[in-house]
Amino acid sequence: MNTIKTSRNLLNILLGVSAFYGKSSFALEWLDDDHELIISSDGNFQELTDILNDCDFFQEQVQL
Repeated sequence: MNTIKTSRNLLNILLGVSAFYGKSSFALEWLDDDHELIISSDGNFQELTDILNDCDFFQEQVQL
């Protein structure tokens, strides 16, 4: 998650997303500047920022 959050290199971000999804398949699409990078997996569509927010939430829950 740190790589995705701190990197300014698109390749590093994509490698981080790939590691996050593991063996699950996913697709990437750039819709527009408002929605930014959209990631779809198992019929669900999320913006990259939403995925990062979800990960922060899950990390907080694990630490409780």
